[in-house]
Amino acid sequence: MFDKNDKTLFALRAICIVTIAVFAVLGIVLGILVIVAGYVGAGIIFIALSIFVCWLFWVYNRLHVSYLCDIKLIRNKLYGVENGRLRRLYTDDEDSADEDLRDVTNRKEREARNIRNDEKNFVSCGESLDRLHGAGAIDDGEYEKLAAAFYYGQDGGESAAAVIKELDALYVKFKTQTTGKEQYEALKKELMSGLGE
Repeated sequence: MFDKNDKTLFALRAICIVTIAVFAVLGIVLGILVIVAGYVGAGIIFIALSIFVCWLFWVYNRLHVSYLCDIKLIRNKLYGVENGRLRRLYTDDEDSADEDLRDVTNRKEREARNIRNDEKNFVSCGESLDRLHGAGAIDDGEYEKLAAAFYYGQDGGESAAAVIKELDALYVKFKTQTTGKEQYEALKKELMSGLGE
């Protein structure tokens, strides 16, 4: 999803490194030419200044890439994306180890979020089932059948959860008069038959 964006960051880093190297070489060559022309002091100062300026740009480049990389790491953490590609922007073993740790943390957080989402969905379906029964959308027998399949079903209640969601949507259509009573009852019977006996 973010690969194209990450490639731009790698390209920026490479372009900056090449540009700094070219300017450093040009500065040294021009400084040598000034020395050869007889201006030794000016040539030495020019070489020293070009090396210093290139070093400053190198530090700025590292800082800027690090800043952009941190933003991408935060973005990836928010979206639960692995940070393996960005590891190449770090050169130190310590940073790589930290990145490995972050990847493990991201994976654990994603798993925990999935578990929380599953729990929310389970609670939501249970509440929908009770609401359908309380509203008279399903009778006692249908409620008991759905509850047994939802709470004690062989597939962890997934098939019953799907039926509950469908029934909920169907009942909304019925209440808003987009589905007639006969059609509602027929569709409800068809959905309930999918649970088996």
